[in-house]
Amino acid sequence: MANPSGKAAAGRLKKRQQGVTLIEVLVASAILLIGVLALLSVQTRAVSGVREAEGESAVSLIVQNLSAGMAANPVLTAAGNSLPGKSFRHYYGSGRAAACRGDYAARMDKTQLAAAQLCRFQNSLAAALPESTVYYAVCRDTSGNEPTLNGGTFNPRCNNRAGMTAIKVAWLPGSDAEGGLRSADGQTYYTFQIRMAE
Repeated sequence: MANPSGKAAAGRLKKRQQGVTLIEVLVASAILLIGVLALLSVQTRAVSGVREAEGESAVSLIVQNLSAGMAANPVLTAAGNSLPGKSFRHYYGSGRAAACRGDYAARMDKTQLAAAQLCRFQNSLAAALPESTVYYAVCRDTSGNEPTLNGGTFNPRCNNRAGMTAIKVAWLPGSDAEGGLRSADGQTYYTFQIRMAE
């Protein structure tokens, strides 16, 4: 039925629509909030991934540096064939990377040079991962087993068989770590290792 006066009926639709705009705004705000939270979650994971990659890259370079020093400073041993064998036994050891003093001198024997290189290795690890607890081992290992960390105890898992020397590093990152391995006590840790033929 047409309205003969041409004016809209007062209040007929308004009473039914009261609060609808407020509900629409609340729903839109809730959807926007969920989107922003999802974006923040993705950003946090991306930052964590970048930090993880940065740590692994730094450890990789530091371990490569030590392996180059070891390759230049082996102990040569007599072998049955015409080529002498080599050993890195003067580098063997494990522990927690901590600041130490390892100065180079003009004259050093192989053991002194190895001690200075290991000290520089520890200093580099501690400087590259200042918020982490870092452990390392240089040992004989043909297994390729990754080192483990459980309850703050480092196990390099070396089998002490001749033929390969391994440099193994494990570290407990800061509290924002998401990836990595999980220890029995639920802590996240990362590992890196290389092996060198003897």
